[in-house]
Amino acid sequence: MRIPLHFKLAASYLLVVGLVLVPTAVYLQTSLRKGQRHAVRVELQGELRDLTARLDAAPADQLSARIDILCGALPLRMTVVDPGGRVICDSRYANLRNHGDRDEIRQAFADAEGFALRPSATTGEMTLYVARRFPSHGQTRGVIRLSRPVSAVDAASVQVAMVVRQTSAIALTVAALLSLLAAMVASRPLRHMAQAARSFSEGDFAAEIPAPSDDEIGEVAQALEHLASQLRGKLLASGADRSTLFALMDELPVGLILYGADRKPTRINGLARRLLGLRPHDEQARGAELPELPGCREAVDRVMEDGFTREVSLTPPWLEGSPRRARWLAAYAPDGQRCPALVILDAGSAGELSAARAMIVRCAEVLRDVASRRDPTTVAAHAGELGRAAEALLPVGPPTHEGVEVLAIGTLLRAAQEALSSRLAAEGARLDASGADYTLAVVEIDGRARRAVEALLAWAIEARAGALTVRVRVAAADGAARVIVRGSTEVASPNAELTGWLGPMGGAVGERVNEDQVERWVSLALA
Repeated sequence: MRIPLHFKLAASYLLVVGLVLVPTAVYLQTSLRKGQRHAVRVELQGELRDLTARLDAAPADQLSARIDILCGALPLRMTVVDPGGRVICDSRYANLRNHGDRDEIRQAFADAEGFALRPSATTGEMTLYVARRFPSHGQTRGVIRLSRPVSAVDAASVQVAMVVRQTSAIALTVAALLSLLAAMVASRPLRHMAQAARSFSEGDFAAEIPAPSDDEIGEVAQALEHLASQLRGKLLASGADRSTLFALMDELPVGLILYGADRKPTRINGLARRLLGLRPHDEQARGAELPELPGCREAVDRVMEDGFTREVSLTPPWLEGSPRRARWLAAYAPDGQRCPALVILDAGSAGELSAARAMIVRCAEVLRDVASRRDPTTVAAHAGELGRAAEALLPVGPPTHEGVEVLAIGTLLRAAQEALSSRLAAEGARLDASGADYTLAVVEIDGRARRAVEALLAWAIEARAGALTVRVRVAAADGAARVIVRGSTEVASPNAELTGWLGPMGGAVGERVNEDQVERWVSLALA
């Protein structure tokens, strides 16, 4: 159940008031009770001093008569005990048993005065007792004791406590009303800002934002205004970037078809229309047939599952058996959703394919540059995938002497991270190689090590199982540097592809499975 903010604020105010009033009321009641009991004790001790003075002055033959007179005259309960503990006189009760074991009586015989707060053995009530030995000097004749029930003593403090509780209740009621009023005043700008944010989400950037105040709420209002301004600019830039992307697609020397999540074509460039014989009136229907062709359905399913490129031989039925070399790859929609894309390669010479790869790489670089200055979520995702598609257009040939070089492992990691930046941004993830030794020098041949590291990190991004951070470790052992990542066992392994790249140059691929997690690495020869 949703609780409005002003109710939460009012509850917090009331909690503070209650934390102040309740201990105060308890303290006042306790203090009053203690003060009343102390005052009664002092009063009884004063009465005892007067009584013992009268008994001290009485002759021995008149002591018993004097005690009877005092017992009958006092409104308090008065008890007189002889040195043996026998009750000589009690103003309220007769035939009482020996009182020599009472705490206050024993204290009075020992220290001249005694005090006790205990339940009465006669009445069962909590009673305050004060006792005094007489005479004050000379041979002890007995102890005189006065008592008063605590209920009578506490009556005044109970009345005061009732007044305190009533006052506290009134104060809490007033505090509740004032707290609710203050909370509603404090939360009103926030409610207006929430409404403005909802309007922004619906595309209405003209929604009114409360005038900023000189406090934290004012800072939030200013930040919301800045956000609205930035969103307006981003939307305009997004439209321009999308136009740039489509213009670049039409200039690519390969056919390219972008699909939506429903596997329906969303964009087809001119060369794809020419290579596949698509015409304006049937290009949507025929484009939707391509992912369902024999050999393509499985390739598309695997691309959507693990994100790795799959090469197929494309033979549309309307081309009468004329195959086309093509690649299915994963691209990303502006909302970050993975979608298939089809790259169709002409059957030209290797030189033409090399030119195509160089052109696509250059287009991807231009798109990344545009995305870095404008909106990465709409352009960079496509740019990154176009770059990787361009890099993979030609198969890797056998190692050459001219392609051998020595690179720092940090260079390979940074290159891979840059190549995967659009995918990371689209999926809201990041790479963390903070603990890696970037200075290790490894052997690189014809870009094989770089492509292997990039493919390994791409697998780790796919297999991160919802984690926001993909951690990368580097370890050196047995003349090789290992780049190590972890991921879920549910994502398909790229080991076959990695082995094809690294095997001819003395590299290796390995993995270690632990329940539902797998640790996977590539080993690169140290220079």
